[in-house]
Amino acid sequence: MTLHSNYSTSGLAVIPMSRFGEAIQELRELAGYAKQGEAATASLKLAAEYPDLFQAFSQQWLSRLEADETGDAIKKAQPLKMMALAYLLKLDSADFYERVGVAIAPVPLRERVGRVSSPQKNLSDTPFDPRTLFHPPVQREWVKRDLWPNLAEMIEEKGSKYPELLETRWQQHLTHTRFSGGQEPDADGWFEMFRAMERAGVDPEPWPEE
Repeated sequence: MTLHSNYSTSGLAVIPMSRFGEAIQELRELAGYAKQGEAATASLKLAAEYPDLFQAFSQQWLSRLEADETGDAIKKAQPLKMMALAYLLKLDSADFYERVGVAIAPVPLRERVGRVSSPQKNLSDTPFDPRTLFHPPVQREWVKRDLWPNLAEMIEEKGSKYPELLETRWQQHLTHTRFSGGQEPDADGWFEMFRAMERAGVDPEPWPEE
């Protein structure tokens, strides 16, 4: 891949500074997929391993995104396919937004949420453990769960300013999040997740009782 003036370098890292489709193409190549078809094949394997988190995409679908000069096609793309693409590009949702210029939903198995806390000790000032990854809910479960303790704290703190947090649909959407490392984020981390979902256009379905 030829490096152009729209790249910035930091040490040995090469960070593409293009936007939209061109940025996706550059990121794909940096991730080791020289051809669109290679990325599409990788998405099939990813979706087969995690069918509830990702959806495979085709070479034609990826080609349309890489030809996108305005971001419109990327914004309208199927969320589970976008999650798969971002995962293969080794990006979480914040990185994707920064490098591509379009907000997407949190990326399963890639997302980092600021800081975590533990009932055993105070980790409020400890960087987020990269082994503790969260899996956003992608399928509706009409089973009401108790709120994560720090999520309940965040809702109490932020609910007056963000009244949607007082809605059962948002509370249950958030509390259905699963964490691989067994630790939930602290209240600030939960708020980061909530705001990231809002920016990405997540709009939970109404809960049956609402």
